[in-house]
Amino acid sequence: MNFDEVYQQLENAVSAVAELLNSVSSSATSLKDKEQQLAHIEKTLRQFKDKTIPIPDELRNFKLKLVMEVDHLRQQMIFKDNVTRLMQNTFPSIYNSSTIKTKQTKRKRRKAGGRVTLQEMIDTKTIQPDQEIYAILKGNFIRAKITHEGQIKIHTTGQCFDSPSSAGVAVTNNSVNGWTFWFIKEGNKSRDLDYYRTQHKKIIKRGEE
Repeated sequence: MNFDEVYQQLENAVSAVAELLNSVSSSATSLKDKEQQLAHIEKTLRQFKDKTIPIPDELRNFKLKLVMEVDHLRQQMIFKDNVTRLMQNTFPSIYNSSTIKTKQTKRKRRKAGGRVTLQEMIDTKTIQPDQEIYAILKGNFIRAKITHEGQIKIHTTGQCFDSPSSAGVAVTNNSVNGWTFWFIKEGNKSRDLDYYRTQHKKIIKRGEE
């Protein structure tokens, strides 16, 4: 095996590590969402305790689940940071080149229909900033709006959340699919956010053709 073959194998190995670290990077957004959910649940539990209201077992179990998920995601981020430093110090030229290729691959995958954010939907004008949205919980309307930063702001609390699901968890204290939980009313019709997400993906796909 000559030097070029050894270098190629080494480059392939470094690229594989870069791809793995890139997949771990997506955990950062999930970690932020989970931390927001956990903070809200802890606030709710404190309110229950202050008012001497019995805390439901479901709420305790949900907090425990979130604590474990947050801890796991934090460990992933620590792993990513440690390995990234190691690769940058050991193979700086190969690693930096592989990182650029990985980012290009990530962009292609996102265009092909990966994770969608509200900010991306604002960019394609699928939804508008300051758009009013609502959900129905136990017969009551929960009202919120989509901010210019692509967050969901709950009217009653003023809290902002980065994803529909984290906002849904905040008002229900349960795990929910935020894309089907929140609705936009247009005239006599109401459509869930998942409908607008689908429209966004269609716009992205047409732009690639």
